[in-house]
Amino acid sequence: LSAIMPRSLAISPDGKYMVVAVYGGGAYNVLPVRSNGELGSVSQIVKEIGMGPRPGNQSSAHPHSVVFHPSGNFVIGTDTGSDRINVFGFHSGRLIRLNRVECPAGSGPAQIAMSPNGSVFYIRHAFHSSHSCYRFHPQSGSLTLNS
Repeated sequence: LSAIMPRSLAISPDGKYMVVAVYGGGAYNVLPVRSNGELGSVSQIVKEIGMGPRPGNQSSAHPHSVVFHPSGNFVIGTDTGSDRINVFGFHSGRLIRLNRVECPAGSGPAQIAMSPNGSVFYIRHAFHSSHSCYRFHPQSGSLTLNS
C-alpha cells in the first residue's frame, strides 16, 4: 500500500476493490482485491486539493473516511482538511467524482455511518463536536442536509 497515513478503507460489495482514504497524502486510492484476498497495486489515485480555516488541522486536504453505498455504484468520502463530503460514482473499479458537499467552515467532517439501505448518511465533525445527517439521492448522486 503506497499511502501516507491511510485513515479509512472500504471494500466494494462485490469484494473486488478496496478504496482507501489517504489522510496524509490528500487522496483516495483504489486497489483491486485478488480472488485469494491479496491486494493488487494501486490502480487509481484521486488527489484532493483545498484547505479549511484551521491552519493547524486544515492546511491541506485530508480525506478521512470512505464507505461504499450498498449498490456498489457510489463511494462517499469525507475530507476533514477541506470541510467537504465527496460523492463518487464507482464503475469498473474507477472513482468518478459526481458531487462535493460543502460543510460548515472549520467543522472537519470525519467519520461516516450509513443506514442499512444507503439512503441516509451520518457525518461526525471532528472540530465542531457535532453530527450531520444527509439524505442520499442515487438518481443524481447527491446529498441533501436533513434539518
